[in-house]
Amino acid sequence: MNVKSALVVLVLALCGQSAVALAQSAAGSALQAGPPAAAPAHVAGVWQWRLPVNNSPLALEAVVVQTLQKIEITAKAGGNAAAVSAVSLRGDAIRFTLTYEQFGQPVTLGFSGRVNGEEMSGMVQVSVGEEGTLDWTAARTARGTIRPE
Repeated sequence: MNVKSALVVLVLALCGQSAVALAQSAAGSALQAGPPAAAPAHVAGVWQWRLPVNNSPLALEAVVVQTLQKIEITAKAGGNAAAVSAVSLRGDAIRFTLTYEQFGQPVTLGFSGRVNGEEMSGMVQVSVGEEGTLDWTAARTARGTIRPE
């Protein structure tokens, strides 16, 4: 029982209420609320990695600005700006999509993975004419700070 629940039980006991019924009700409410949300991973900073796309290594860079669970990403693919969409961070799970043009063809990279300190890794869905899946691992080259809300 936490301090708040103990104080409520004490006040009700002093007022002649059933402390046992209240404690059982409080315990049931806590169980129904579900587990607490995971703390967001620290992803703010500059990340770099390479992917083999169209039979050549593609250099990728992402700059992540973070306000708790909310993140904004600007990215480059092969040194050129890439559009970023579908961005989410839940605990250490990250998802984002990069879209850019290579040799006149649109390329879409759908990343999903986990953040672990100075590294994030997972799977990327590659769409460039045909589709495929690759593993990816990015390294943080400059650590950023998490902005307050």
